[in-house]
Amino acid sequence: MVSALELPAEIAKLRDISVKDGCQNEPPIFRAGFIRAADFNGDGKPDYVIDDNGLECKGGYNRNCGSGGCAVEVYLSTPAGTYRSANLQRLGFQSSISKREGRVTLVLPGRHGPSRYRWNGRALVEIR
Repeated sequence: MVSALELPAEIAKLRDISVKDGCQNEPPIFRAGFIRAADFNGDGKPDYVIDDNGLECKGGYNRNCGSGGCAVEVYLSTPAGTYRSANLQRLGFQSSISKREGRVTLVLPGRHGPSRYRWNGRALVEIR
């Protein structure tokens, strides 16, 4: 997990939006894996995964989660130094990041088995 002090301001803002949407006015509890960094697009800069499976709301439930899992999104670094959403728009259970043969893969377990996402040179796409 990435510490809050290490997060770029743009990612910290996206984290805060996720917490506000998920916990509303309840205090958040951050679990392992809520925010992770990996270089998915191969530009040498960290990209960030915000996985609401790692967000718990004290005294209630995380509204970003349902029977299909929790919201998971990847934010990719850009040449301009900003971040853009990979637009996965997926729910899943606790995601993981693997690296094989120099390729970084996001593994997102779901109700019908895991989905895997990898950079294809232009976008983060599901691989079969």
